[in-house]
Amino acid sequence: PEPARGLKSLFKKVGPDSPGRTGYTPEALTRDEEQRAAWSADEHAHDVITLRAGEQAAEVARTYAARVGSLGLPVLVVHGTADALADPEPTRALGEPVEVRLVEGGAHDLLHDKGGAELAGELRDWIGRAVRPS
Repeated sequence: PEPARGLKSLFKKVGPDSPGRTGYTPEALTRDEEQRAAWSADEHAHDVITLRAGEQAAEVARTYAARVGSLGLPVLVVHGTADALADPEPTRALGEPVEVRLVEGGAHDLLHDKGGAELAGELRDWIGRAVRPS
């Protein structure tokens, strides 16, 4: 017998391009109330990601974090101490020659967080010091 149409849709195959959710809320990303409101009102801002993209991001984090110190070029990692989505401890453990900048009280999306404009200026200055013309 043919399954009922409505029931059949419940058993769709989940594949690499199937949408998933990050679960990241504006509150987890930033302390800036204005930015939270803008994201909540924006129909294009969402927490949807394909399963493949999520798996690849996790794999990159596992594979390359240990190798970042051997790149042979300046590396700056900026991390918020109040990031509810990514623990700052692994960042602290990267060691030399990686420069780690912890933003006290900073959330996950630091450039859209309180003090984001100032941080962008600090990043510009760091790049100016780290990348010198030959």
